[in-house]
Amino acid sequence: MVIIAGLQEGVWPNTRLRGELLGSTLYADAVEHGPAYALQRDPLSRLRDIRYDELRSFSTAVSRARELLVCTAVSSEDDQPSSFLDFVAPLRPGQEGRAFTQVERPMTLRALFAELRQHAQLDGDTGQSQEAARVLAHLAAAQPAVAGAHPDSWWGLAPMTSSEAVVPPGGTVSVSPSKVETVQKSPLDWFVQAAGGEPATDFARSLGTLVHAIAQDMPDGSGSEYVAELVRRWPALDMKDNWEGKLDFQRAEAMVRKLAQYVLAMRSDGRSLVGVEQDFEVALGEVAVDEAPPREAVLRGQVDRLEIDGEGRLVVVDLKTGKRQPGKDELSRHPQLGAYQAAVLAGGFDTGTLTSPQPGGAVLAQLGTTAKGPAIQQQEPLDPQENWALDMVKDAAAVMGGSEFLARHDPSKGNHGGHGCRLPEVCPLCVRGRQVTE
Repeated sequence: MVIIAGLQEGVWPNTRLRGELLGSTLYADAVEHGPAYALQRDPLSRLRDIRYDELRSFSTAVSRARELLVCTAVSSEDDQPSSFLDFVAPLRPGQEGRAFTQVERPMTLRALFAELRQHAQLDGDTGQSQEAARVLAHLAAAQPAVAGAHPDSWWGLAPMTSSEAVVPPGGTVSVSPSKVETVQKSPLDWFVQAAGGEPATDFARSLGTLVHAIAQDMPDGSGSEYVAELVRRWPALDMKDNWEGKLDFQRAEAMVRKLAQYVLAMRSDGRSLVGVEQDFEVALGEVAVDEAPPREAVLRGQVDRLEIDGEGRLVVVDLKTGKRQPGKDELSRHPQLGAYQAAVLAGGFDTGTLTSPQPGGAVLAQLGTTAKGPAIQQQEPLDPQENWALDMVKDAAAVMGGSEFLARHDPSKGNHGGHGCRLPEVCPLCVRGRQVTE
C-alpha cells in the first residue's frame, strides 16, 4: 500500500524555476550541452522540464503500489488539489467534479465552541439553533465556568470602547506634511500607522536614515567626502560582508554621489543653503471634526534642506532615497511639497532677515532611483491668492482628528485580493479583510 499525501497545486507539482538567483541551472546546461544550447533556453522551456521532472517523481511513487494506492488532497479557499489527480482518478464523462470528504472538527473545546456559535447564530430560530444555545448556556453556567463559553468572552461581540473623536475636546490635531498624502489616499492606512501598526524599520529605511544623517552633517560636501563618510558610518548598519552587502553599499554610494551632484546643481541654479533639518510649526486655526466641536490644528514638521533663490524666496528641498518618484501630473499638486510651501507662506520658518518670505517652490531630490544623476522634481511656487495647499492640509486635519477612517483603494490597482492595498488583513474592501465574527 502506498499513500501519497499533500497532492496540492503548487506543492506537487512545484513548477517554480530553480537556480535563478545564482544561475546554477544555466551553468549546468552550459556544462552539459554547451553555451549555445544554454542561451537558447527560455523560462517556458525550463518550466516544461520542471513539470516533467515532477511528473516522473509522481509516477515513480505510484509505481511502488502493488495492492492499494491512496492519494489525498485538500480543497479550500487557500488550497487547490493537484492536477496530477487526473492521472490516477480521471473524471468520467459528464462528471462535474470529485466527491469530497468533509473533515470533522477537532475534538477540542475551542473547536466545539466555534461549531456551537455557528449553529446558534446562523441557523435562525430552529431546533438545532436552540440546542446549540442551550449547550453553550449550560457550559457557561457550570461551576467552574468553561472558559470561552459565555458570550462576554467572544470576539467581535463586545461594544466599541468609544465612538468619540481620537482628538479629545480641547486637544490639538497635529498634521505632518509627510502624512497628508497617506490621509488623502486612505485614512485607514494613516490611522493604522499612527496607532502603531506600521512594520518595524527595515533595511531600506535604515539606509535612508543614514544618507539623511550624512546630508545633515555635511550639507555642502563633495562626492569623495560623502563616500569617505559613508565608509566610516557603514558598519553602524551591521551588514554582512558578502555579495548582498556589497550591492547595498554600492547603492548607498550611488545615493551620496547623487547628493553631491545635487549640491552642484543647486549652486548653478543660483540658490544658496539656509539650513538643514529645519523645524517649523504653523497654527491652522480651528477645523471641523465630524459633528463634534471644532479642534485646533497645527502643521508641524521638519524639512531636509531650506534654500533661498536669487529672488530671496525660500525653496524647500526633500531628499528622497526610495525607488519610486511621482509622475509629472502628480507633481503640481504633490501633497507633501504643497504642505511645505503652505508653511513657508504662513511664516513657519525663522530666517532672521526674511520677515515675510514668499515660497519659491519646493523640490524633490530623488537619490534612490536607477538614474545616473539625481532626478530633481520641482513644484511651482504656491500662489498666495490660490492657496490650495492650505485647504488640503486643513481637510487632512479634519480627517485625522475624527472618529471614523475610511478605506480607499486606487482603482488602477484593483480592489480585490489586497492588490495595491497595504492592509489586506483589516481592509473591508479586500477579500481577505473580514470581521472577526466571520
